[in-house]
Amino acid sequence: RYMKFLDSISNDYILPMGWIGDWGSMVNGWKEGQPESVPTAFYYWDAMILSKIAKVLNNEGDRLFYKKLANDIRAAYNRKYFNHETVNYTDGSQMANAFPLYLGIVPEDAKNKVLENLVNDIEIKNGNHLTTGVLGTKYMPEALAMFGRTDVAWSIINQKTYPGWNSMMEKYTTVCEFWTLKQSKNHVMMGSIDAWFYKYIAGIQIDETNPAFSAFIIKPNILAGLSKAEGKTETIRGTVSSKWNHESGKFTLEVVVPFNCKAKIFLPAEQSAEILENEIPVRNIKEVEYIGYSDGFHQLQVNSGSYNFIALKK
Repeated sequence: RYMKFLDSISNDYILPMGWIGDWGSMVNGWKEGQPESVPTAFYYWDAMILSKIAKVLNNEGDRLFYKKLANDIRAAYNRKYFNHETVNYTDGSQMANAFPLYLGIVPEDAKNKVLENLVNDIEIKNGNHLTTGVLGTKYMPEALAMFGRTDVAWSIINQKTYPGWNSMMEKYTTVCEFWTLKQSKNHVMMGSIDAWFYKYIAGIQIDETNPAFSAFIIKPNILAGLSKAEGKTETIRGTVSSKWNHESGKFTLEVVVPFNCKAKIFLPAEQSAEILENEIPVRNIKEVEYIGYSDGFHQLQVNSGSYNFIALKK
């Protein structure tokens, strides 16, 4: 019913600008509702979610219907908001470029350039500061991590000067509604970054094709100035935990996989590194399947149990 409502107010698959937009944006001259592309981006996302739900429910008709709707919205979004000359979306702000990257709206041949423009806005134009409001502050760090730029997200997270979490925490022990510290002084909005810590530092990530952590991903990232980290989450199947340490050419990762579950493990290390589990080469352990090496990670597949992986630099 909600999708039918969105359909009814759309014009050639484009929704009218809302009044929230990237609420609390720090973009110079920002007005409520900007960037105007936000409602249509969520329209696309809603259609994609319904298509996935229909697939789970084995409703092929609905799956195809909502997938086509999503594709039509995506095409309209790119016609309306994508500038082929500058390779930016709308005003080229951090939110404007990060959100379509996160959602998979950006054309394949433009992804690298849109990402480059986003990173340039962060590092060069704004000195490793964010300009995002509520929504962008959640989805931009996610988009950066998805495209292998956790280093850029990490520099924003650790930024000591305004605007950022550190400058906010100098004055308050709760999270404010706006980076400017106006209005509410106890708003969860900018607190969305905690999920990033679990997903990209501890590395605990869901696998959409295996509900309720029946299978999941552990993919930690080595970040500047951080030599160790640990995290855990309680699932319906038991505790999932990740604990890692990185020092002098040695990366260790302790993982707990609940009973009757599987996990895909990503170990950040050089391709030539020796990969061990409890000091035994993983290739000699039948319970550990070595998948291969890609994009700076050794990939392994394991079943339930407790594991102690080591990546030794040769």
